[in-house]
Amino acid sequence: METLTDNQKNKLLNSRDVYAVLQPLLLRENAIRKSKGHTWVIGMNSAHHVLFVELISMGPVNRMSIAPKEIFRMAIYKMAVKMILVNSRPEGTMEISEADKTMTALLIKAGERINIEVVDHLLINEKDFVSFSQKGLLSRLKRAKLPVLTEADQEQLEELQSGTETMLALAIKMKSRGYDVDEIKEMTGLRKTTIAKL
Repeated sequence: METLTDNQKNKLLNSRDVYAVLQPLLLRENAIRKSKGHTWVIGMNSAHHVLFVELISMGPVNRMSIAPKEIFRMAIYKMAVKMILVNSRPEGTMEISEADKTMTALLIKAGERINIEVVDHLLINEKDFVSFSQKGLLSRLKRAKLPVLTEADQEQLEELQSGTETMLALAIKMKSRGYDVDEIKEMTGLRKTTIAKL
């Protein structure tokens, strides 16, 4: 999980704001592993304030495939309602591929299933970015009927959401009965910041 300053946690109003947050992270990662591709997820509340930025995958750009449950896990856990996906690209390879479109469409469908809206997908490198939303591609993919989530993906997302909801309900009950935050954290696995907001 990336740690952001209070200023960075302010509203992400457009894709340039997103790039301003992610470019320094990419520069830092590239200083260590220049040839790797990176996938980040940004989770936000309904007012577009950043709840988290998580690096969820790193590896060869042409072999990065991530299950929806891995992408949405932290968003469900942090109770995000909006999400942005960001993939890094080597310099000079910023074209949106069919694989990029398919993955984005799949995540849109997965998000609809669990009430988390995918509001953008960015491809970034050290100097520039491409935004699905800016290009009008995101809205076209939202209207598309394909691809369809597999039954396994649907079940995993629902189990993830159900498990988190159960732990949140337990935390609320424990809090109302006077348990302290450390005890609630130990019993539920929830973060202290999440418990404090209940």
